[in-house]
Amino acid sequence: MKFNAVWKILSFALILGFVSCGDDDAENRDAFLGTWNGTLSGCDIDIDFMGQAQTYNIPDLPMTMAFTAGTADNAVSIVVSSAFFADTNATGTVNDNVMTIDPFTVELNAGPNNTIEMTLAGPATLSGTSIDMDAKVDALGGTSQCALSLTK
Repeated sequence: MKFNAVWKILSFALILGFVSCGDDDAENRDAFLGTWNGTLSGCDIDIDFMGQAQTYNIPDLPMTMAFTAGTADNAVSIVVSSAFFADTNATGTVNDNVMTIDPFTVELNAGPNNTIEMTLAGPATLSGTSIDMDAKVDALGGTSQCALSLTK
């Protein structure tokens, strides 16, 4: 009986050890935290303009993303800033060295009393001191994949 009880205790401790060692979400997330600056570029969106297919080039868009810890171990809260739109809140989820940024919408200033809604989302990969995002951009009724490179 005593051996059986000791075996059960050791087995339980071993299982707890495996479960607790496998959770690196908070550590992975911490590598993303801070303020990152970059430029969204390479956005060509095919749109329908008065029945004609047109390609619209979105100019390079400088922006800042400030990442802070969310409530879950792998959650990130994001404030996106630019001179071309109001500060916007977003969220993301970290898995290893990749953060999936949930869709968020900004209203780009496009002249007096004109704005263009643009929605961004996608995976962002941390590599050393840079984050490279393959951003899915929806604007003007079209969709494009654009590069967003961020550095601290």
